[in-house]
Amino acid sequence: MLRTKIEIPIFEYDIHIVLCSDFEQFFNKEELAFQRPPNSNACCLFTCFDEPVSYMLFNHDQEITHQMISHESNHAAFEICERKGIPITYDNQEVICYLQDYIFDRVVTRIKHHPSVKS
Repeated sequence: MLRTKIEIPIFEYDIHIVLCSDFEQFFNKEELAFQRPPNSNACCLFTCFDEPVSYMLFNHDQEITHQMISHESNHAAFEICERKGIPITYDNQEVICYLQDYIFDRVVTRIKHHPSVKS
């Protein structure tokens, strides 16, 4: 299992990136209260109820593509904006776009050398 963290200082928010083969086992081990139940076996994003933290999980037994990372980065950007009270509107699209880019870049940088990640 690979586990790393990216910090988003301007929003006082952290995203833990986890590459593992069994999401259920990870949740049971961590004993975390998540906003959404596991519903994927390839990748997913889960947010803690009581902390400014999300977990971005990828199944390292499957190929991890940049499209998957981008997709989960979008979910993370929307989640952060929602939790920080930033309306998701046309007028705020630049906040979401820059935040998604920031998250995507950091995730790729942290996990790009793992054998499951497709370049």
